[in-house]
Amino acid sequence: MTYSAMFHLLEPLLMDLYNARAKIVDSAKVEQINRWIDTLQDNPTPKQLEEILSRVKEL
Repeated sequence: MTYSAMFHLLEPLLMDLYNARAKIVDSAKVEQINRWIDTLQDNPTPKQLEEILSRVKEL
């Protein structure tokens, strides 16, 4: 994944995570979402972004 592609995916992914976090009651899932949000806001590597994208589907 290129950095350009990452740039275009970050904002929508973060918005989806914020919205999902507001709706989920399971504290373990909320904690996982918080970790993903922190990672995405802290300049993630392409590998980290791909991993988060693949795991978000589990929500």
